[in-house]
Amino acid sequence: MSDVKLPQNDQENASQREASLAAGQKKYQYKYNYHALYDVPMAKGLPWPEEKPTLKWTLKVVATLVRLLVNYVLYLLSSLAIYKLIKFFFAQRFNFLLSGKDDRPQKLNKYRSYFRSLKVPMIADNYQEDGLFGRMRVAGQNPVVIQQISALDADFPVTEAIFQSVKGFEHDSLEKAGAEHRLYLADYVDIRDIENGETHNIKKYICVPKALFAIPAQHDGNLKTALLPIAIQCAQTPANGDPIFTPNDGAAWDIAKTIVQVADFSHHELITHLGATHLRIEPFVVSTHRQLADSHPLKKLLLPHFEGTILINWGAQASLVADGGPFDEMFAGTMASNRKIVAQTLARSFNDEIFPRKMQQRGVGDDKLLYPYRDDAEKIWAATAEWVSDYLSVYYTSDDDITNDTELQAWVSELVSEGWVKGFGDDASGSITSVAYLKEAVTMVIFTASTQHSAVNFTQKDFSGYTPSMPAAGYMPAPRHTKKTEEDLLEILPTLSMANDQVNLTNLLSGIEYTQLGQYDADLFEGREINDALIKFKKKLEKVEADIRARNIKELRDGITPYHYMLPSRIPQSINI
Repeated sequence: MSDVKLPQNDQENASQREASLAAGQKKYQYKYNYHALYDVPMAKGLPWPEEKPTLKWTLKVVATLVRLLVNYVLYLLSSLAIYKLIKFFFAQRFNFLLSGKDDRPQKLNKYRSYFRSLKVPMIADNYQEDGLFGRMRVAGQNPVVIQQISALDADFPVTEAIFQSVKGFEHDSLEKAGAEHRLYLADYVDIRDIENGETHNIKKYICVPKALFAIPAQHDGNLKTALLPIAIQCAQTPANGDPIFTPNDGAAWDIAKTIVQVADFSHHELITHLGATHLRIEPFVVSTHRQLADSHPLKKLLLPHFEGTILINWGAQASLVADGGPFDEMFAGTMASNRKIVAQTLARSFNDEIFPRKMQQRGVGDDKLLYPYRDDAEKIWAATAEWVSDYLSVYYTSDDDITNDTELQAWVSELVSEGWVKGFGDDASGSITSVAYLKEAVTMVIFTASTQHSAVNFTQKDFSGYTPSMPAAGYMPAPRHTKKTEEDLLEILPTLSMANDQVNLTNLLSGIEYTQLGQYDADLFEGREINDALIKFKKKLEKVEADIRARNIKELRDGITPYHYMLPSRIPQSINI
């Protein structure tokens, strides 16, 4: 007989369950006032040895650091620049001496000079192409901003003349494109509270742009031209006669696209990545340890998807996003305003963020939109949802099993009150009363900790790993006119020192793949019914893998870097980097 039971079915072991809960509540506690991520619910300290990293994970981290170190040493030897040697040995202590404007390259291709043993990302060859700029909205590092629109409002006054001036749209119209679901907007309004910062007395800039994209009416299926940029406005509203930039504006257009990429990178790191994956999952980790006994079936299912999350989040708040840390150095906003954006992300309704609902809200389900992120995520969501349903159905046979589960109800109550999970529960009521909702919520947790994090983490070295394609900050204000040159573009880009730091960070964060979705420990689950369901889940993932690989053959044929970030074989079980 299995010892995994709901508490109402395990009265003979009530004392053991109480001891398990007491131990979890002593070890795992909430803290809200870490300086680096103030006003965010996180675990207090680093529970030990429960959150101790495995040897395999540690070796992967060390191997990645060694690769970065070898690349840096080769770079130093090739450049023979004494100030870089000083930086190598004394790191950030003397960084203020080393990252001035004299470190800015005279040509764009100088940003390739740092790649010695590291491979230059493929995007370096064609990131300035408009087709690739459009593709990054649907198969890039931050593929969750684009939304379908039927028309533009007065705050983004793109006229028919502007629309028809773009190659490929000469005989099209905004009204027709909107009616046919071919009009899409990337609006960065969610980062509007970011304030411009500075590094070593050098000012940094970030805008809150809007970018309009459209699918050509006679699209031929070529992925390079599936979604094309039409216009960019570098602010939320037109002001002071500032121009709307189009592909006809030469270097000024490249600058406008760079401004979008700066905004996209901060949106990605603060909202899509840190807020909506790492920190959204942490309260579930803490409350699972505190309110579900070791023998609870939900805890059994969830723990593999929480491995390493508290450790990596603890490290991030202590270093990565601390004052004076890498994020503060490289990214455009002040850390105080960055923290505000993170807190705003966590204040969103959990139910509104559930993947299928979010996709529907953004109106991106139309097949006209070639959207690799959506297509892959939908398949893995469906497979994960079926696995979760099959597993939970073994233990929860009716809604009464939900309401009578005292540990589950305590888990939900604490997530809402102590974990600050907003809009959680049936009808966002803060309670769970149905098996159907529990299945959806658990699917969302597992999907976020595995698939969604994979999609937004392992993309980094391939996109923002080449700094000109996605800079962490701009170093000049948005242009006020369309007469610009490549020299002006170089002025807005980071120095080589800052660019090299960006390469190191993105390669570190994207360089460690540990564990694999669906590959649980062999003895974790008991019973033929659950193990049969797990076999079915693995077969579904194998089918998804085959489908993605088949599509990627076509992408390679079109000369495009394949979208491989949601290959199930490359998706870790948990957020562990």
